[in-house]
Amino acid sequence: MSRVESALEKVKHLTEIQAEALLEWLALRENGEALRHRLDKEIEIGLVQLKKGDRFAAKQVHAEIRQRSHQRRAAKNG
Repeated sequence: MSRVESALEKVKHLTEIQAEALLEWLALRENGEALRHRLDKEIEIGLVQLKKGDRFAAKQVHAEIRQRSHQRRAAKNG
């Protein structure tokens, strides 16, 4: 029996609460991986910009961070 088949067999015997917990964990893991991937891309873009000499004023960077944070909190709170 392969590892996948073994895992599927175990999943069949989970209680409803256990299955919900597993699904929640999988969703969090996927979201975390997507976030890390996005951050890696943004960091790479920033490094390329720095190598080309592109720079931004600190006030502009702080304003954008505040704006993104505000938008994220507003979306989270509905």
